[in-house]
Amino acid sequence: MSELITHQVSVLLGTVPLYAVNRITLNEQYALPQVGDKGLSQATSKIIRSVQIEAVLIGDDRQIVRLGLEQMADLSKTLPLVSSIVSGIPMVAGLTTLLDMQVDSLNFSQSAEEKEVITVSISLKHCPRPGLSALLGSVVNAAAAIVGSGSLKSATPRSL
Repeated sequence: MSELITHQVSVLLGTVPLYAVNRITLNEQYALPQVGDKGLSQATSKIIRSVQIEAVLIGDDRQIVRLGLEQMADLSKTLPLVSSIVSGIPMVAGLTTLLDMQVDSLNFSQSAEEKEVITVSISLKHCPRPGLSALLGSVVNAAAAIVGSGSLKSATPRSL
């Protein structure tokens, strides 16, 4: 028998916690230089990252979380306009930690069978500014990956 845990945050998107995340997908696309390019172009090619999150909003505060996600989407678009350093909101998850994420789309749905549940699909794009901000984001992502892999060593399979 499985139990839904609603007190541990699965993904933190800006300041909005998501507790019941069904799936998170990280897509990394590498821009490869032309074959035969000279210099360090092979080592410095650009990585384009996008994240897809599938979650359910449950409990009495599900409408507040929905509104919070909409505010984070708006904030992710306006931060680059008002700041020369920050170009989006942070996303912290077990899979990856990325700074400077922008919400590409939010899709909410609700069914007649489950009126107490809102299903959300979130598409995010990583939009770091070049230079120090991109370097800091890479360091944070690498540190989170190292710490996360250390905690996986003692993990045991969950029985249903």
